[in-house]
Amino acid sequence: MIKLVWAEDLHGGIGLGNKLPWKIKEEMEHFVKTTINQVVVMGSNTYASIGKPLPNRENIVLSFNENKKIDGVKVYNSVDQILRDYQDKDVYVIGGKKTFEAFWDIADELIVSVIQEIYDCDLFMDRINLNRFVLVKEENHDLFVVKYYLRKYGTK
Repeated sequence: MIKLVWAEDLHGGIGLGNKLPWKIKEEMEHFVKTTINQVVVMGSNTYASIGKPLPNRENIVLSFNENKKIDGVKVYNSVDQILRDYQDKDVYVIGGKKTFEAFWDIADELIVSVIQEIYDCDLFMDRINLNRFVLVKEENHDLFVVKYYLRKYGTK
């Protein structure tokens, strides 16, 4: 299954200057719990903002620079190549926006933390059409709500 995991503010903001605009310990703990011991896919900018492979995960960077090499990380140049190599595993796509967009049409599940405030952001999840998905579960936390969506049968 392809699972997209992100946090956004009430206006769909996901980043400012290639960083998260908030520091919410409980939301970060949710992210770790969700992705630990899993395959995570991120774009080059997201990897650069983190600065190192995420521990206890199989880290993949999707980069269209065919010569890119990163220690401790597998670098792929195409979504199709990732899908072939990981067809029997859950793949958690963790950002950024271009990487989410590359997987959007084939995503099976969305795990979205909605931060219950508005932050100064320069990057937004503004292309999202949730009509293709059904909300199956919500988890309420003090500062955010985690929404779990599954793709509706027969939609692309």
